[in-house]
Amino acid sequence: MKQENVNDLIDENIEQIHKLIQEKINIWSEYVLFSRLWWLGVGLSVIPWIIWFIVRKKESTDLILYAGFFVIVISLALDIVGDQYSL
Repeated sequence: MKQENVNDLIDENIEQIHKLIQEKINIWSEYVLFSRLWWLGVGLSVIPWIIWFIVRKKESTDLILYAGFFVIVISLALDIVGDQYSL
């Protein structure tokens, strides 16, 4: 009998989590997507790549890309942690 109650509580918790995630997605799509700050973020993500492609030293492209890859991985990990703790 207790196991059924635990399963019901877990199922209810999962449903609440799903609803909250869906609400977060709806808020993001209504208020953040295509806002001025969103476009600023897109610009700050794309423009440095264009500048880098024009200015870079052709001989050291692979080393710079490796360093950039590791920075991206670390940034992604920190972003996920920050999102989980609402920072």
